Amino acid sequence: MAAHGYGLYGAMLCGFLNDFARGYDFGQLGLELAEKYDDISAISRSYFDMAAFVSHWRRPLEHNIPLLDRAFQAGLDAGDFYAACYCASNKPFQLLLGAASLDDVLVESTR
Repeated sequence: MAAHGYGLYGAMLCGFLNDFARGYDFGQLGLELAEKYDDISAISRSYFDMAAFVSHWRRPLEHNIPLLDRAFQAGLDAGDFYAACYCASNKPFQLLLGAASLDDVLVESTR
């Protein structure tokens, strides 16, 4: 779960301390650590952390959608339905913030 911790630390750096560069780096570190050890539950949580709390400070919103898709699938694979539901509920919100049409949001939400 260290990967998840790095992601949350990145969120704190971005959201509370306005240190966007270091926050993004810690979010990336969380992703890399989860992938390195092939920890599917940590992949789900760290990718969600990156998409929901970190990435948008440094990258366009559309970058978050593949992160959420990866996190959602990893959550399902790990049996971590709590994390998967967070991803599923966050995706339409991010699409709407990114100015996607309602039709596109509906299509993406039902996949």
